Amino acid sequence: MKTAPRFAWFLFAVALGALGTLLTGCATPMAPGPQATALEPKHEAFFAPAAALVPPSPEAAAALKSRGDAAFAVGDTILRGASAGLVIMRLQDGRLFESATVYLPGAGTDVASDGTHAFVACGPAGIFAVDVSDPAAPHVLTRIDTPGGAYRLDLSEGRLAVADGSTGVLLFDVTDPAAPAITGRWTSGDYVRHVRIADDHLIAAQSRAGVAILRIDASGALTLTGNVDTPGEARAAFESGGRVYVADGSAGLSIIEGATSGSPKKTHSVPLKDVARDVWVAKGRAFVANGDDGIAVFDITGEGAPQIIATLETEVPINRLWARNDELFAGNDSAGLLIVDISDPDAPEAMTPRSTE
Repeated sequence: MKTAPRFAWFLFAVALGALGTLLTGCATPMAPGPQATALEPKHEAFFAPAAALVPPSPEAAAALKSRGDAAFAVGDTILRGASAGLVIMRLQDGRLFESATVYLPGAGTDVASDGTHAFVACGPAGIFAVDVSDPAAPHVLTRIDTPGGAYRLDLSEGRLAVADGSTGVLLFDVTDPAAPAITGRWTSGDYVRHVRIADDHLIAAQSRAGVAILRIDASGALTLTGNVDTPGEARAAFESGGRVYVADGSAGLSIIEGATSGSPKKTHSVPLKDVARDVWVAKGRAFVANGDDGIAVFDITGEGAPQIIATLETEVPINRLWARNDELFAGNDSAGLLIVDISDPDAPEAMTPRSTE
């Protein structure tokens, strides 16, 4: 149930956003959302109008836009979750140029998109659905205020999965992005850090409680089919070929076999020099965000334990990964976004220049 102080904070955000519309050149205009409507009395998600938060100065705006881990690419458009909310950039000749910024009442901790609409997780402020069909003129469609703290997202075929922290997992039908409908929920015994949809299953990394495997039925309801304890703190998970690759915190990279078989089990854990913070699978390799030790690359084509075949040392710790084709986007909160060339996955190389203007 929402508390009075939180509701008062939201009213303050609305008021501040209204004041911001009087300022010129500070924020992307936003369309008002629908009236707040409770999905279920006294609990679960509800929808409310979105508000713009305008920084007090260009310097403050630049600082808010530069910090963030999350990235999602659509063509030459890069959607970044940042302290400001959503920063939309254009990638051209290895350089990033800002197209627009949507200021939101919470830092953007993750972004998922279908190419036309973006969903931005903003922790306790919930999730914002943004129309990005014109990257230079985005506008907010609606806000989903989740009962926990929306941290990570995954979008697949009109379904939006949410890692909602201590609340657990939420699943929404977003075939109409302006009117999301909750279809499933599942409560974990710990803090859910990450979710990923794998066909008719959902994989949830739930910190010290390990990894949960949930089945998604035709209606979008969620049913637990397996739970695997891992030796570390499950921070992220990626399913590929029936295996789940887990960024397992202090335990490194852990492997779960038979993820969707109904009898999943952990088979291997490979330690790393630093804490495994995120994982992405592509090109027969598992890329692991390894904090201060940069990015570790594992060969996962064999039957046994994955083998480290390459590392990429970086000037800053790497917290988040997202890849497409030959590009790996690596996020660091204070240092922004690093783009890595993985055309040869065994020899990853930082792309340069990578300045932001």
